[in-house]
Amino acid sequence: MSNALPISIPIKRRLQDLRMRVVPLVMFAITAVMAALLWRDAVTPAMLVGEVASMQASVTSPGAGTIQRLSARRLELVKAGQVIAELNPTDSRASLDILQGELTLLRVKATAASAQNRMTLDIERLHVDWMTEKVALVLAESKQRKATLDLEMSRGMVNDPAQSKRFLQDAELAKASADAEVKERTGLVEALGSRLQELRGLAEKPSSANSDNLSKPLQALENRLHEIESNLRALEVRAPMDGMIVSVLHHEGENVKEGEPLVLISATQPKNIIGYLRQPLPLEPKVGQEVEVRTHGRLRQHGMAMITQVGAQYEAITNPMLHPATTPEVGLPVQISLPTNLKLRPGEMVSLVIKPSLPN
Repeated sequence: MSNALPISIPIKRRLQDLRMRVVPLVMFAITAVMAALLWRDAVTPAMLVGEVASMQASVTSPGAGTIQRLSARRLELVKAGQVIAELNPTDSRASLDILQGELTLLRVKATAASAQNRMTLDIERLHVDWMTEKVALVLAESKQRKATLDLEMSRGMVNDPAQSKRFLQDAELAKASADAEVKERTGLVEALGSRLQELRGLAEKPSSANSDNLSKPLQALENRLHEIESNLRALEVRAPMDGMIVSVLHHEGENVKEGEPLVLISATQPKNIIGYLRQPLPLEPKVGQEVEVRTHGRLRQHGMAMITQVGAQYEAITNPMLHPATTPEVGLPVQISLPTNLKLRPGEMVSLVIKPSLPN
């Protein structure tokens, strides 16, 4: 019996057999891996939604007045200490009139006092005269400031054909008159002040009851005058920190009260992540637990962080974390650190999955 030769199988047939046996297994494995990745990235629900938080500062008006200059613009970057606004304080002439009335009353008291210590009383009367002229000087400076502003405004209106140059001439005359009054009163105040210092050097310490009664009110009025004089200067508003202006609440020319917010500044670097666990709690959060952070961008990114603080009570969930039509809910606030491998922006929403703690 002769040996039978093996039947040769064509290469094409062998490839077809390999494709029918191996390829389905490879495709199944690839599909299973892809499904697992999709399940982990997109299908598995997040345990909670968090918001990337940052530091914010509200810049308020240091006093009542009119906004003369506002250099802050929305989405503008500012540095700590940068001047963002300048305010013209409210006119203090009413306070100055009250102060002048009180000085007149003191003058009457000083005139009606006993001539027992004539030198001391002369000093007090001269002090009253000096204070009266000082108040008049501050009033003149206030008029001068107003005349300067009116003159600048009139110069800006001259270019308009519909406006008359008469306004500019009146403003220039008012400015010149105010300058002359300030100059005269400044010289008078300096002369009275010098004479007052000379008399004080010659006189002894006041010892009478009348002198003591006048010295304290005069000192109090002088302190009030210094305060009013300092309030006449323009107030500067400076940025308290580095950041970006996210909201401008007022504009140039508006009147504001003391403590009224002007702009809102937000830090450009995030601080942490704040999330809220709804009831019933899926687990009891603890400080130090690992948290998986997932971004909501087109390319889903993952990072690991940890819980740094757990709230002591349930709080109302902030609006960005709820659908606008959703009924308000409460949740347990959880503070989470920032993942080192993710570049997050303040206000960004992220998904959070708290990893269960391993048993000790």
